[in-house]
Amino acid sequence: MKGESPRISPAAERKLGEVKRPTIKKKADEEAKRDRAVQVSLQIPELMRASLQKKIDARIARNIAQSKKLRTEARQLLEKFVAESPENSAELPEALVRLGELEWEESRG
Repeated sequence: MKGESPRISPAAERKLGEVKRPTIKKKADEEAKRDRAVQVSLQIPELMRASLQKKIDARIARNIAQSKKLRTEARQLLEKFVAESPENSAELPEALVRLGELEWEESRG
């Protein structure tokens, strides 16, 4: 047919294959890593950066693990507070909202 691109064939359009599609989380992780690399490059000289990269990544992983631990502890304390509070307590609605936020954050990560 005239005007049709020779590169596209109908059979190839219907073929399913292994196409690596990055997930939203992988994309976010890659973007965060790029942003971190830019920030680190501005703060640490290039020669030192190569030797410190593993230490920096380990520190970031440790901080993330610590924040997850603290989030779990906060959730447990809020659950205890909610269980012990009377239903007409003025602080109960805010505690329930905070508890919901913590559960949502844990489910994301």
